[in-house]
Amino acid sequence: MSDTHEWFFEISNPSDEPRTEHVEVDLEALGSPTPNPSGCYSLHKKQAYGGWEQVECQVDPLDDIGLKGVLSFRVDALPPSGVDDYSIASACFKLKEEDAPKKTPGNSSLYLDYYYKNAPGDGYSPVELDDDEAYGLKFRSKNLEFYLSLVPDPAEFWAPPQKPSGNIAGAVTSIVSGIGNLFLPGMQILTEDFPNGDYWGKITELSLPLSPWELKNPHIERIDQEYELVHSNCGPVRIVAVIRSQPIHFHYSRFPLGNASTVEKLPVSCRLYRVFSLYPDITGYAEEIFVLTEKKSGGLPISFCPHFLSSFSSYSNAQEVFGNNNTLHRLGYIPDYFLLHTFFGYQGPHENLSAVASDSCIRDIRICNNSISFQLSTGFRKRLRYLFPCNLKRDKLNLDEIGRHWYEALYKPISIVRPKKRSYSPIG
Repeated sequence: MSDTHEWFFEISNPSDEPRTEHVEVDLEALGSPTPNPSGCYSLHKKQAYGGWEQVECQVDPLDDIGLKGVLSFRVDALPPSGVDDYSIASACFKLKEEDAPKKTPGNSSLYLDYYYKNAPGDGYSPVELDDDEAYGLKFRSKNLEFYLSLVPDPAEFWAPPQKPSGNIAGAVTSIVSGIGNLFLPGMQILTEDFPNGDYWGKITELSLPLSPWELKNPHIERIDQEYELVHSNCGPVRIVAVIRSQPIHFHYSRFPLGNASTVEKLPVSCRLYRVFSLYPDITGYAEEIFVLTEKKSGGLPISFCPHFLSSFSSYSNAQEVFGNNNTLHRLGYIPDYFLLHTFFGYQGPHENLSAVASDSCIRDIRICNNSISFQLSTGFRKRLRYLFPCNLKRDKLNLDEIGRHWYEALYKPISIVRPKKRSYSPIG
C-alpha cells in the first residue's frame, strides 16, 4: 500500500470475445485493510492514452461472513485477454481511499424496501432501521421485483394480521418481471397474495456430512425458523443483502487416536448464510450460500448439501403451472443447469421461463404436483443464478444467450489477474 492509500490491480477477461459484465473483487486479494464505508472509495480505470477514468463502484464490508469486503463495479466491452488462465490483463484499475466520505447517490433503477416487525401498518420502511427487526425485504429494479421473506409467516405482522400462509422463511415470492419502469399485465410470475402459499427457492433442509469413519447417514437439519438480516446495501452498482439462519447444533466425531476405546463427540454450532444480489440490467438475481461455525469457534466453513423447494399451490394442477411434459429442459452433460417453461395461467403465444444455474451439480430434480425440488452436490460454497426472461415469443427464444449468461458468470467470471504458475520440463 502506498502513502496515498491506493491499490492497483488488473482484471482479465478469459472469454474469446468482449464482455460487458459486473465484476466482484475481494478486498483481501488487493491487500486492502478492513474497508471504510463505500463512500470513502473511488475507482479509476487506466485508459489507452495513459490517463485515468473514474468508474462507479461499491464496497460492501462483509466481515460477518469472513470477508474484509467486496468491491463491485461494471465493465463495458472489456476486450478478451487471449488466455483463459487469468494470467494476462485486459484492463488496469486503481482503487483509492478518499480522505472524507463522499455522497454517492444510489442507482436510480435500484430500490431496497424493508418491512419491520414493530413499524406501523405492514412495517414498510424505505431505509434500514437499527432499532427493529426486519421480517422481509423487497428488491426492485427496472427489470425485476421480488420479495424475500425472513420469517415463516409474514402475514402475522400485517395490520390487521392475515390468516396463516404456511412456512416461507427464506423463500422468494411476488416475482414480477417488467420492461422499463412499467410492470406489464401477464408478466407476473408469482402472485403477490402471500396466503396462497406460492414461493420460489426455499431451502428446506441441509445435509451436513459426518466424519468419514462414521458409518451412518449425514445429519439432516430442517430450515424452518426465521432468518436474521446481517448486512444490506442498495448502492450505485447492486443491491446486496446477507441473511443467516438460527444456530444449527450437531455433533462431530473425532477420529479415535492411540488406545482410545471411545469416539469423542464434539459439539458444533453453525449457521447457514445466504447472500442475495440484484443488478439493474439483469432479469434475475444471484445467490451465494455457505455454512460457517459461530465466531467463537473461528467462523470456519462446513461442507453441506442444500435442498431447495419451489411451490405453486394456488394453481389447480401441475398442467396449469408447467404446461406439459416438455417443460423441464436439461442436458445430461450439463448437470448444473435447468430451464423451466412456466405458464401461470397466461395464455397465448408467449410464455415465461425460469432458468436455474449453479457452480455445483444440480441433482434429484423432481416435479411433483405443483412443486419442483432439487438439491446441490456437497461442498463448502455454492453459487446460483436465477433468471426470469419472461413473456418471450417462442420464435425469438434464444436458449444459447440465456445459457451463456450464467455459464460465463459462474465458470468464467471476469476476475483479477493471477500469477502464472511456473512449469517445469521433465529431466532427461
